[in-house]
Amino acid sequence: MTPMLKKFKTGFNRLFGSKNDSQLEFKCRNVKVKGYEYLFVRAVVPDIPEILDIERAVYKGQTPWNFENFEAQIREQERTLYLVVRHNDEMVGFAGCDMKYATYEAHITNIAVLPPYQNLGLGQMLIKTLIDEADKRGLRKVSLEVR
Repeated sequence: MTPMLKKFKTGFNRLFGSKNDSQLEFKCRNVKVKGYEYLFVRAVVPDIPEILDIERAVYKGQTPWNFENFEAQIREQERTLYLVVRHNDEMVGFAGCDMKYATYEAHITNIAVLPPYQNLGLGQMLIKTLIDEADKRGLRKVSLEVR
């Protein structure tokens, strides 16, 4: 394949997707933060009730996003990556990112950590993981909107 054709194919796949890249890959991993082991895994739809519980704990009983919002994001696996953090089989945090290949930008759409687990570095680790994943995909800019 000529360099020009290879460059075109790469750009085309970045903009319109590739059948080979129909899902963003993320391998679950154990992460040690301040001496404690946590499991970082890709979120799945059955995780949503626990995600909503974390939102309620963080946002004083409110859930800024509802089940359907999270479901749409989690199912959109070609361009979104939602991660959950577990400690001793309890979900203690989550974060999500929308990868916008056309603009080479990733937008962190959500991040929350249960209050007892805040200030331990988990939020920082979640953001770092999402940034690393965006970087692997050639995205040059990461944004985060906060409330």
